[in-house]
Amino acid sequence: QAQLMGVKYPPRPPRSNAPNPFGNPYRCADGRWLNLVMLNEARQLPPLMDALESTHLLQDPRFAQQEARRANTTALISLLDLAFAKQDLAEWRKRLDKAGITFGVVGTLADINDDVQMHAAGDLVPFADGAGLTVSNPVHLAGNPHRAPTRAPGLGQHSTQILQDAGFGATEIEKLHNSRVIR
Repeated sequence: QAQLMGVKYPPRPPRSNAPNPFGNPYRCADGRWLNLVMLNEARQLPPLMDALESTHLLQDPRFAQQEARRANTTALISLLDLAFAKQDLAEWRKRLDKAGITFGVVGTLADINDDVQMHAAGDLVPFADGAGLTVSNPVHLAGNPHRAPTRAPGLGQHSTQILQDAGFGATEIEKLHNSRVIR
């Protein structure tokens, strides 16, 4: 809404220069990304460093206190980049969950089929024939039952029936097929 009202946003700084290294995305060894969302840095920093096997950074004067961490954000992000690059996303999920660290997974299109929230919300539904999933129709009209989705017809699949319904005779339809006007 703000964009529609003309609000101008400043450009987002590069992630390597983010103002808070604990609210920043990091790339894992498998190319997947996670986004740290640490709201209580004082409480969550020791378990994070333990999960990253980087507890030595807690003793580093550049990172020992919050003010020093902010002054050395670029260096800290660089070190966190190196740490996160050592394991794949699945391993980081286990470690960060165990440590109680708040984070989000940067989703990919390949994640959709197994997305628990999309299934629970009813956003993914099976086709009427049961072969595969599709996005549920968001339009619901009162008094009309919601039907299971079907696949779109193949190219020309219903051409003959449509022409018959429009009053074309068998000979005319055959001529259209033979001249490749329809399939």
